[in-house]
Amino acid sequence: MNEKRRLFFACWPDATVREKIVHATTDIIIPNGRRIQAENLHLTLSFIGDVTENMAECYASAAERVSTTPFSICLQSYGHFRKPKVFYMAVPEIPAPLSQLVSNLNAALVAHGYQPEQRAYCPHVSLYRKADLFPETELQKQPDIEWRIDRFYLVESIFGAGHAIYKPIQEYKFL
Repeated sequence: MNEKRRLFFACWPDATVREKIVHATTDIIIPNGRRIQAENLHLTLSFIGDVTENMAECYASAAERVSTTPFSICLQSYGHFRKPKVFYMAVPEIPAPLSQLVSNLNAALVAHGYQPEQRAYCPHVSLYRKADLFPETELQKQPDIEWRIDRFYLVESIFGAGHAIYKPIQEYKFL
């Protein structure tokens, strides 16, 4: 059997940060949009996609060699990707350690056949899918959420109950 798994690498907020994100966005409603469940909130580093179990093991092993020192990001703005219809929370500029983490991770994965995105990296936490509009009228207060990052995860996306469930399957702590 050659069953595939849908994987990505991400930073996963702890319960406190997750609650702050949820609290900051409670009053934001996007008609016809689908709110991301609180337990699925994350910041993607590298999206792998559908891979065989053997490839999943190769990528998981490659990521073990990637590290950086702990760093912080601050989620301070909202944004909207028009084409994929995603409403999100983001950092105003990419901190150097986050950029380095993504670069080092991609380099480790490329050695195993991974092809990174050609677009510039845009770190964000997706809040809504199928968001046809940017709810400017509701965004009177911008977020200001400090997030200390000292690890990242290999995450599996499993479709069930009408939506994706994201399940961290391996943790990578920074040195």
